[in-house]
This record gives sequence, structure tokens and C-alpha cells, in this order.
Amino acid sequence: MENISLNTLHINAVKNSFDYDDSIDTSLIFLVDDNPVYLSLIKKEMMGYYKVKVKAFSSGEECLESLHLNPTLIILDYDLNCGDTSILDGIDTLKKIKEKNKNIEVLMLTGKDDAQTVILSIKSGAYDYILKDENALINVKNKLKNIMKKRVIVQRLFYDKQSKIMIFPIMIGLFLTSYLIIWIFNNL
Repeated sequence: MENISLNTLHINAVKNSFDYDDSIDTSLIFLVDDNPVYLSLIKKEMMGYYKVKVKAFSSGEECLESLHLNPTLIILDYDLNCGDTSILDGIDTLKKIKEKNKNIEVLMLTGKDDAQTVILSIKSGAYDYILKDENALINVKNKLKNIMKKRVIVQRLFYDKQSKIMIFPIMIGLFLTSYLIIWIFNNL
């Protein structure tokens, strides 16, 4: 019997829980955190959850330089600059990300558990806000799953819209052809 890990079973269950799009497996996720231990931990977890590509950065500036790679998701630390005003903090990085590409989803991570930080993050364009606590990795996985579901829905809506756009001229053509045939028979 084939040796299947619990992680593989979990991934398959997630894939089967919604109409899974294989392009999810090719998604690129950026991780931005100035804490190398936390960065490594999240990177390992993300790579084990889906077969995503993960790129890690220790500063907002490094992340912004690589935005041309068009990540699906950026997991961004709120407290990037640790008080050093010469370095971008999480909110400034988030704003610059949204200026360059408003379609990239950004999850803010922080150890601050206060309403003002949450409100500022969301108003600045974050998809959601996750507290760095014992549930952070689980919350990141759940948010990633929700973002991927949203992505599948948006893709379907786009393709449905494209299909309707293509069908409309065909219907007009059929109507005109039918009208022309009727006109020809009536005028013979």
C-alpha cells in the first residue's frame, strides 16, 4: 500500500472541499518579516500546505523590488522597521503594494492586538489581519484557503462573462440569418 502522509490527505480534502483549480499549485506567495525565525517557520508551513512557490523577504523594500513576479498573496509583518524610520514599515509597504497592483491580496501579521492596528491595516488595503500568536499558522492557512476559493470564483465569473460576451454576437448572427431566410421566402 502506498505511504500517504496526513498532510497529503489534508491537501486532498481541501482540494475536494471546493472546485479546486490546479493553478493554485503554481501560486506564488511572498513572505515579508524581519524576524528570520518566524519567516522560516511560515515559509516551511506554506510550502507544506499547498504546492505553492514561496519567496521570503526581510524588508518591504526587497518585496517591492520583486512585485513584477506578480504574487497571488503577500503575508506582511506589520512591524517591519522596528522603529527605524529609514526602513519601510508594514503599512507603508502595504500602501506601495496596492499602488502598484491592487489585485494582490495582502495578509497583515503582527503581535499587536489592538483595534486601531486592525482598522489601519484593513483601510490601507489588507485582505485580513492575523495576530502572531499560537494560532497564527492555522489562521494563515485558513485565510490562504479562503483567498484561493475567492480566486477560483473570480476566475469562473470572468470565464462565464467571457462566454456570455461570445454568445451574444452568435445569437445576433443567428437572428439576422433567420430574418434574412424568412425575408427571402416571403419575397420569392
